[in-house]
Amino acid sequence: TTLPVSMDATNNGLQILSLLMRDEVGAYDTNVMPTDLPQDIYGSVSDAVINKIKQDIQAGHEFAKLWLDFGIDRKLAKRPTMVFPYGGTFYSCRKYVDEWYQDCLRKERKTNPFNEETRYRVTGYLARHVWDSIHEVLDKPTQCMEWLKSVADACTEHHATIEWTTPTGFPVHQDYKSFSSQAVKSKISGKATWVKFRNHNERFCRRSMRNGISPNFVHSLDASLLTKSVIKANEQGIYDFAMIHDSFGTHTNNCDLFGTILREQTKRIFSVDLLRDFRAGLLSANKGLQLTEPPDYGNFDPSEVVHSKYFFS
Repeated sequence: TTLPVSMDATNNGLQILSLLMRDEVGAYDTNVMPTDLPQDIYGSVSDAVINKIKQDIQAGHEFAKLWLDFGIDRKLAKRPTMVFPYGGTFYSCRKYVDEWYQDCLRKERKTNPFNEETRYRVTGYLARHVWDSIHEVLDKPTQCMEWLKSVADACTEHHATIEWTTPTGFPVHQDYKSFSSQAVKSKISGKATWVKFRNHNERFCRRSMRNGISPNFVHSLDASLLTKSVIKANEQGIYDFAMIHDSFGTHTNNCDLFGTILREQTKRIFSVDLLRDFRAGLLSANKGLQLTEPPDYGNFDPSEVVHSKYFFS
């Protein structure tokens, strides 16, 4: 057959953070842990939101009952949760909540229980519950991201480039410099216009270093998994792929073998304590740099991923 079939991860960024932290909860909700039925991380976050709203109803909050009657589903939590490991913020969460709300009104023709004057307040209220629920459900991945940011802060203060080597041997250098913007008045095709350009300097940009470290570190690992899986598949006689980030595709008759390979490569990559290796590498390369230890790990064994039916499915 020439029919390609794709195997998609359950939020690969959160899978990686859960593996790094040996987190049982995150591993369970993102299907890294073997389960009889597929789990839904977006549904778990939505359930936590509903519980918070029910508590607000008991407390007499003005919007709580209206939101519960409006209907909270997994779609509410999907986009905020999906981008969370890649630098998502409360402001992006609020934007996605408002877009979900507008889609419910336009596409699903739901009755609007709120007036336009209160839209900013009501979506802000719901977004806060979504944001808090993400942190509640994904406690250890959140701790991992905060620790990585603290590493970035320490390196910035030490004037040190953040460097690490991925499991494939690829060297990564995170080096975001500050810049100043300058506008120059010019003429293009006879029309006056302003052209802006950036002047970079030698100072690190603290915000960019901090915001970039978590998504860059996670992406370096998901790229490593893809690379190692394809190389191993080549050794097993599989040469045709349809790959988009965390969607791994090949021909139908090769899916079982390729699925086994990517689980075995995940086990190999995450059997190593990557966070402590990352810290040790930075300390070795930068004399006098002070870094805290990574957060406490959970008890999940990364080797269990080889038995997970829904890890990529």
